[in-house]
Amino acid sequence: LIREYLTGAYIRGYEEIKLFFEKQESLIFVQETVNSLIGLAIIEQGTSYCVAGEITETTDTQFENIFRRIFLLTISMAEDSLSALKENDQETLKGIKRRDFDIDIFINFCFRVLNKKGYINHFKTQIIYNILQVLGELGNNYGNLAEDLIRPAKSFFRDELKNIYLDTNESIKKFYHLFYNFKKTEFISFHKECKERTDKIKSLNNLKNKWAKKYHMNKI
Repeated sequence: LIREYLTGAYIRGYEEIKLFFEKQESLIFVQETVNSLIGLAIIEQGTSYCVAGEITETTDTQFENIFRRIFLLTISMAEDSLSALKENDQETLKGIKRRDFDIDIFINFCFRVLNKKGYINHFKTQIIYNILQVLGELGNNYGNLAEDLIRPAKSFFRDELKNIYLDTNESIKKFYHLFYNFKKTEFISFHKECKERTDKIKSLNNLKNKWAKKYHMNKI
């Protein structure tokens, strides 16, 4: 709860946050959380309280650089997790989840800037916010998927799923390209590819359900 309250206040744009505690162990956890919030630091401390305050002013250039970095980190996470899956690289898969934490740090910073100042183009503030939410979910999903893919060496991962994994990764790169170099014809093509992939996933789900039903009937 300490992490959630502190991060929530940070995202909402508060410049000073005072926290009261009864045990020194709580202060250690507060310090760890503050260290993960860009631009924030402990600026005052007493025996039963501390104050986290903003120590740096954000520029539009900083925001744009970090926003682009979130895209690139997500793409890297997607590509490396697929490569690790193909090569059964368990150590890389274990590290993928930790990358999600780094992405969340940058996303929380961008949320804070948008809540305090808005986007440089005011009319796009909500769109940028929504994109950040999607990128955050992608990071979480890739991190969780990497954990699920840590499996015995003899287990099998279907080629159809690997192909969908690859297509999904390519879509993220295409969306990144479209965001910075938008072309209507490319967007139409992108939308069509996403729909086709969704249909593929649905067909695989149906196949799995049919197989499960058949297996259950045979077992009976």
